[in-house]
Amino acid sequence: MSIEETVVGELAKKVPVEKIYDDGFRSAVIEVGLGLKRAVKLVLAPVTALAWGYDKIAAYLDSAIPAYFESRNIGEEKIISPDIAVAIPAIEAMRYTKDEIRTKLLNLLGASMNSDTAEFVHPAFVEILKQMTPDEAKLLNQLPREFLYEPIMDIAVAKPQTDGVFTLFSSVGVIGEEAHCEFPDKTPLYLTNLTRLGLVDIPGNIALADSWRYDKIRKSPAFLEKVELAEKEGKVLTIKKMVGITSMGSDLRKASI
Repeated sequence: MSIEETVVGELAKKVPVEKIYDDGFRSAVIEVGLGLKRAVKLVLAPVTALAWGYDKIAAYLDSAIPAYFESRNIGEEKIISPDIAVAIPAIEAMRYTKDEIRTKLLNLLGASMNSDTAEFVHPAFVEILKQMTPDEAKLLNQLPREFLYEPIMDIAVAKPQTDGVFTLFSSVGVIGEEAHCEFPDKTPLYLTNLTRLGLVDIPGNIALADSWRYDKIRKSPAFLEKVELAEKEGKVLTIKKMVGITSMGSDLRKASI
C-alpha cells in the first residue's frame, strides 16, 4: 500500500463518508501523502548513501589494503590468504558501517593477511566490531595492557528508614574523557556493552590497592555533580572498582585498533 493510500485510509476513519468523495478533499490528502513521501526520501537519502555497493568496496580495498601494509613496513613475503570466515564477513560489514568502524574492519582484514598477526584474528571479531561504537573502540584503546586496570567508582545511597544500599550511578570515572570520547557521559553504558562482548572485565568486590588512583575521579566535575544529586536521596557511599581489558579484548585491539 502506498503512503497516499495509507493516509487516505486513516483519515477516512475520522471523516464523514460524503466528504471523502469530495475531489478537493482527496487532492489535499494525496498532496499530504506526496509531502510525506518527499520528506521520507529526504531523510533516508544520507543513510542510503552510506550503504556502499560492492564496486565502491572493491575500489576502497584496492588502495586501502596496500596502504595498510606499506604503513607498517610489511613485505610481500608476509602476505597470506585471509581466513574466509574473517574476510567475507568483514567485507560485507564494510557496506553499512561508519568510517571509524570501517577502518577497524580494514585493519582486521589486513591483520588476517599478515602471517605475523593472523593468529590474533578470530572470526567473531567482525560481529563484535559491528556491535561497537567508535567511542567504545576509543575506550578499548585507552585501557592499559592485560592484567592492569583503570579506576572506576559506583555512587550509592543508604536511604533513611531502609535496610538496603542503592546504586544510583555505576562505573563513574574519567576514562571517557581521557580517551577523547565524543560522548564521555555514556562511558558506563559503553563499559556495559564492552563487558557483554567479553572485551573488558570489571571484577566484583575488587579495587585497586592504591587509593590515590581514585583521586582524579573524586575531583572530576561529573563525579562531584553526581554526588550532589545522590546526597538528595540519602547518605552517599562511594564504592571503588576497576576495569581492565580481557585476553579477547587485547587480541582484538592488536588486530584492528
